Amino acid sequence: MSDLSNIGKFVDQSAAIKELNAFLATVPDPNDPNLAVAFMFGLDKLTEFFDKVKVYNNGVTDPSAKVDAVRFYRSISEDSAGKEKLDLILIPVKTDGEDLIPIYKQGGKIEGGALNNEGGDDALTDSRPCPNQCDD
Repeated sequence: MSDLSNIGKFVDQSAAIKELNAFLATVPDPNDPNLAVAFMFGLDKLTEFFDKVKVYNNGVTDPSAKVDAVRFYRSISEDSAGKEKLDLILIPVKTDGEDLIPIYKQGGKIEGGALNNEGGDDALTDSRPCPNQCDD
């Protein structure tokens, strides 16, 4: 398996605009009020998520069980008023490429473990889809 910890790259503004415009060109109606172009998470929640990963990694003795990446799953959650909204779920991914918290396998859903022994709230979700809820 390749080095998961180095997946991704940083780009400048012009490259980011080019990639976003390429996506928008595939969307039937870029002005659709239900279109989610982006998903926003608070920095404190992201920090808490990665702190949990660090705590988990510090307790791991098997190198293949270490978390080296994060997978972003598309989902539908409910907002505070109970209305469905497009969302993301962030799941830690181990060095071997497997989700630390198994929630999906091709062809169906599954259930599984957690970052801690108590089965806590270790998958991050409840983002704000943009542009329609970014400023709520």
